[in-house]
Amino acid sequence: MKLSSINFIIAFFCLLQSCGQSPNKEVAHKEPNKLEELNNYIDELEKEGLYGSFLFMENDKILFEKSVGYANREKQIKSSKSTIYPYGSIVKDYTYTVTLLLASEGLFELEDPLGKFYENIPEDKKKITIAQLLQHRSGLLTYHDNIPELRKKYKGIPADLYPGTKEEALGYIFSQKLKFTPGTDQSYSNSGYTLLAYLIEGISGKKFDEVVREKILLPAKTTTADFYQSPLWKSEDVAVGYGRSSYGKENSAYYWPRNPNQLIGNGGMAGTLYDLYKGLKYMMSLEETNKEFSRLSKKYKYIEDLPDDIVGSSGGGNLGNVMVLFGIKSKGQYLLFASNNDDDGSEDVLMLRKVTLLGFDFDIASLAPEEFKKNGGEEESEFTRLDKDSAGSKWDLPKKVKYERIAAFFDLLSNQLDIESFEKQHCSPQFSKKLKKNYEKWPKLKSLKYRIESYGREMELSLKDTINRKQYIFEVKLEGDAQSKFKSIQLKQ
Repeated sequence: MKLSSINFIIAFFCLLQSCGQSPNKEVAHKEPNKLEELNNYIDELEKEGLYGSFLFMENDKILFEKSVGYANREKQIKSSKSTIYPYGSIVKDYTYTVTLLLASEGLFELEDPLGKFYENIPEDKKKITIAQLLQHRSGLLTYHDNIPELRKKYKGIPADLYPGTKEEALGYIFSQKLKFTPGTDQSYSNSGYTLLAYLIEGISGKKFDEVVREKILLPAKTTTADFYQSPLWKSEDVAVGYGRSSYGKENSAYYWPRNPNQLIGNGGMAGTLYDLYKGLKYMMSLEETNKEFSRLSKKYKYIEDLPDDIVGSSGGGNLGNVMVLFGIKSKGQYLLFASNNDDDGSEDVLMLRKVTLLGFDFDIASLAPEEFKKNGGEEESEFTRLDKDSAGSKWDLPKKVKYERIAAFFDLLSNQLDIESFEKQHCSPQFSKKLKKNYEKWPKLKSLKYRIESYGREMELSLKDTINRKQYIFEVKLEGDAQSKFKSIQLKQ
């Protein structure tokens, strides 16, 4: 699934396999006043609109768990420890593990090229190896849904859930122009993990979800973890997502299609936080119980320079859901967090930083020190300052012409630029006529936080006024190339 902004730090954490025992539901003990402070802090977050659940595990015992807000706001169903949340891109951890398990059984070699398994594969992709897919070193693009043809064909359907056949998905992936020569660099790719899922199906002769269930979910003894539209679930137990887009009778994994071909291998699962933990611990235990798996996992690490003591992964998307897990293996401490309302501050790393300090006494800044810069005596980066109540606080944009143009647009929205000068510099004559009329509808923004998804000359801008806690989505089109003027900006909500 599309990654949320929390990944600027979680990108440093990814699932590493190591020894572990089956978890149990015993409760760990900690200094009461610390957990009371943690409980009070989360209560304050709920008042600000947080929906979701927290689970703190320490040495396989529950240290702390708490749920806030609504799993289903319309039906007034409160979030609970039994609420089922989408796992997002954490599913890649399952795909990685199953791939290594099949390789350890001798069904293929991780250095085998794709040309051995896929017919009619383009010449530039024949030599991509399974290992390069696993380690995001294939050169494939991030997604295989961000193309104009699909956006027009499936207008109104979120990109992750586009219908379509396996053959069509393979066609989109294989028609991509590679970012770099395979093996020479590293770049995150959902497309690569979709190819792994298809490879798993071809080698095993079973559906991808069946293999994941057989290899991980059943031995881990999970009871809720499954793929979308699971028969294991009741609709009232599955969180409804409140985000930038929605799909289905209710916007939840209970109704989303099972294993859509844009998502297979890189998303599409859901479950409770406790079942996510049980799956994590089982996958980690394979390092101890399976000698060949252990050898392969050490040789083909997901991120080569990741510290061995850190474990973590995250996922989320524009359907309103965020899922995060991370911890320190030597301490046996793991935080699992899920939110089903991405307009509630759930992507704020400061919040996660504070809850880990209160719950575990370790600082996530120490896990990814390069991401936290010293500033005024406090460890911060441009990301950790997002929720400060200072005017103009916002993410830095890439230093490219079209992004500088968008930055100027945000300055205009927050009344830092004169509208006439903005029109003259950035707008086509046709657009200028509409700008003044629309501008009157937009309030003065206090503090900006935004995300950009770019598709060539078209973009989607997700903007949040962090003081007034209002969210706005803009669809933007530029004329000609990236240096052209605005053709249109449409406020969606």
